[in-house]
Amino acid sequence: MTEAQNQVVPGTEGVELPRDEPVLRIEGLVKHFPIKRGVLRRRQGVVRAVD
Repeated sequence: MTEAQNQVVPGTEGVELPRDEPVLRIEGLVKHFPIKRGVLRRRQGVVRAVD
């Protein structure tokens, strides 16, 4: 994973962001992890982490 860095963009010091709105909104995100078994590592199923 990558590490986030805190950086201040010049000219934005002291700017307040609205707290009642999300910072990031994602729709339609899907993440599945395949379950593989056997010598040939064939896919036997899937784990749905986000659907």
